[in-house]
Amino acid sequence: MMIFRTLLIGAALMASGWCAAGGTWAEDSAAPNAQPPAANPSTVAPNTLTVENSSGDPVHAELIGPSAQSLDLEDNEKRTVNVALGEYTIPLRYGKDPSAYTYGKVAPFKIEQTGSTYMAATVTIDCNAGREKEPIP
Repeated sequence: MMIFRTLLIGAALMASGWCAAGGTWAEDSAAPNAQPPAANPSTVAPNTLTVENSSGDPVHAELIGPSAQSLDLEDNEKRTVNVALGEYTIPLRYGKDPSAYTYGKVAPFKIEQTGSTYMAATVTIDCNAGREKEPIP
C-alpha cells in the first residue's frame, strides 16, 4: 500500500519576494491527484507534482531538477506529472506575445519520500506582481 504526503507550495516570484508564502503539510493523506505508477516502479517516479495556473495569463513552466520537463498551461489549467526525489525550481514565462513576455520563478522546493510514503506536491501560480521583463536566473 502506498501512502501519500501532500505538500502545497505557495508560488513565489523571486524578483520581488513572496506573493504567497510557505507551504502546508498534510501527513499520510490520500492525495486527490496522485496516482500510483502504472508501469514498473523503477522506471516511473511515484511522487507527483501538480502545477496549477491561476495567473490570468498562459504560462510556460520549466521544471528544473531530477525530472526536468516543460509544461505549457493556459489560465485556470492544471497538470499533474510524476517526479523523482530531489530539489526543484520552476522558471516561468507569462503571456502569448513574445514581444510582451514577462518572467518569474518559483522558489526552490524538495520532493521527498520515506519508505513507502510518497509525496504529492502542488504549485499554484497565482501571482502577477513582481514580473520581470527578462528571465530570472
